[in-house]
Amino acid sequence: MKLKYVLYMAAALSLTGCNDSFLERGPQNLNDQSFWISVNDLKAYANAFYGLIPGGVSVLDDTDSDIQVPNDINSFLWGQYVVPTEGGVWQKSNWQNIRNINYFMTHYQSVQAAEADVNIYVAEMRFFRALEYFNKIQLLGDVPWLEVDLNVDSEELYGPKMKRNQVFQKIIEDLDFAIQWLPEAGSEEANRLNKDIARHVKARFCLNEGTHYKYHDELEYASEAEKWLQMAATESDKLITSGRYEIYNTGHPQEDYFNMYRIDDKSDLKEAVLYVDYKTNIREHNMAAAGREAGCGFSKSFVESFLCSDGLPISLSNKYLGDETMRKETANRDPRLKQLILTNDFPTNVTDDLKDSTFVVNEDEFITQHCFTGYRPIKGFNPIYSQALYMKSSFDGIAYRYAETLLINAEAKAELNTITNADLDRTVNQLRDRVGMPHLTVM
Repeated sequence: MKLKYVLYMAAALSLTGCNDSFLERGPQNLNDQSFWISVNDLKAYANAFYGLIPGGVSVLDDTDSDIQVPNDINSFLWGQYVVPTEGGVWQKSNWQNIRNINYFMTHYQSVQAAEADVNIYVAEMRFFRALEYFNKIQLLGDVPWLEVDLNVDSEELYGPKMKRNQVFQKIIEDLDFAIQWLPEAGSEEANRLNKDIARHVKARFCLNEGTHYKYHDELEYASEAEKWLQMAATESDKLITSGRYEIYNTGHPQEDYFNMYRIDDKSDLKEAVLYVDYKTNIREHNMAAAGREAGCGFSKSFVESFLCSDGLPISLSNKYLGDETMRKETANRDPRLKQLILTNDFPTNVTDDLKDSTFVVNEDEFITQHCFTGYRPIKGFNPIYSQALYMKSSFDGIAYRYAETLLINAEAKAELNTITNADLDRTVNQLRDRVGMPHLTVM
């Protein structure tokens, strides 16, 4: 075997030895000597990380919460997940994105260009690093904070972890840099980051950390809760007062919420803080088909959380008809309930010529091998089978939605005990107006 290897090498050398031009060629992958030259190099490098942003076309985003129930046992929900001390999420592949982002950080200075032109892409990379590290602290708590790309000899590989609250401060510094240097909303290239997107994400993260610190008494940094809650309110306020966004509302409360997700081109949708572009035969997804075989269902507690049409919970409203059948359970409820789960009134299948539709008739039909709870998700679902083939949907997704911005603002102010009726009217009640529900007021 060794002889054969030597012969192969000799043959290869004989083929190239007489071709000096071949030997002059540089490596055909990323080469530090020829790559870090122009702003376009920075842009090309940053392009590879846009996949870290949510695709905005999933019906399974909440399977780690108490509102969706997957068909398989969830280790988080069953209290079986143990944070590992080595291996698993600590292995090299799970830190590759952070290493590659930090590789950018240690090389981008080679580009000779105006500071603003360079920092747009530094801002994008720091935004992506913030996303990665936020996922780390949610899963692991304390983690090492890394700002340079490491190699096998790096001392940081054996260094201590940083406290969660200190890591979060670093995350905020990355997002603040992004807010400073990213373009103003509306002046960015299509489907690229802007200041408002960074503000939305910052508000989301601050609300999470603020409430996490507030309700975990054992945390030594629980005193920081108010600071982060106030920051969540402040950043979301900026998006609200900008006037650039609004809730999608055509005056059809029984269908607007559902139809919003099915809009094909969302580039002009003002409820999208960031939409995600999809194209037929170029970049497609599975949202329209996922409702058929989602492998999860909404939980009973989630369905019971929907108010009745009079604005009262089911325990207090005389409009609630009980849960003996799906028709009774969903009657006289917040219209969003029927726009989120399969009911007797929503077709499970429609022929291509639209002449025939199939509906659920018997109660036991709601429970299937793909939905054990009986509350099947229909967000983004298309009952026309030919338009919902596997991985053939092309309507745009929504990565970050203005409705969430409004809820972040309301929740942060409620946690701070500063919320007013005026706050509710410009946040929660905007969402209620879309579906014709009574306004919420401060008691």
